[in-house]
Amino acid sequence: MAIDIPGVMDALREQALAEKADILEPDILNFHREVLGSIERYGRTHKLEIMLRYKLKTRDLISDWTVGMKMLAKRKLDLTPSRVERIDDVKKIFQDSHARHEQRRLLLFSGCSAGHDRAKRATSL
Repeated sequence: MAIDIPGVMDALREQALAEKADILEPDILNFHREVLGSIERYGRTHKLEIMLRYKLKTRDLISDWTVGMKMLAKRKLDLTPSRVERIDDVKKIFQDSHARHEQRRLLLFSGCSAGHDRAKRATSL
């Protein structure tokens, strides 16, 4: 039937977030956003920053304190992030992804062919 199942699932997730539906595992969503943000900024993950941002967002600063200190002591966490050489290419992937997401949202939630026409115009610009 040529149905974009992942696209439909993404759109439903976005709609649920927009409608402030209860999220069964909000910490997973917060962690996922931090990982993607790190990849968008550096082209790879910076584990220490991801953990710090996640901990600040969830306001759970001390529950993993001893594990974090052990990881630092064993040099499992880099203090500074490393970037890929072509970070602009990575940023373009995220920009393109955001544009495709907006197009899917228009198509799935427009309820009429006008949404399809708007999406076609937006992608042709």
